[in-house]
Amino acid sequence: YVNGTSWSRIWSDGWCEQGGRAYEEASIVTLLKPYKDANYNVVCNSLQANTSTTNAINLTATQFEINTYNGNSSKVALWQTCGYIW
Repeated sequence: YVNGTSWSRIWSDGWCEQGGRAYEEASIVTLLKPYKDANYNVVCNSLQANTSTTNAINLTATQFEINTYNGNSSKVALWQTCGYIW
């Protein structure tokens, strides 16, 4: 499934992969499909040069926050998650 710059794939056993693109220094990402709980994996990577940190914080079953900081105001990050939705 694709919605704008976000996508999701659900396997028959309930395993789900989701990903997309986030904009802004601190972006709240609302997942297309909520996970069973906050025990899922998040990988994020900044697309900006000279980025000192990019990490996912404040995970819930439905959303998380990407925190990217490099001293500039324009931020873009790619993210991907995986875990069980049931």
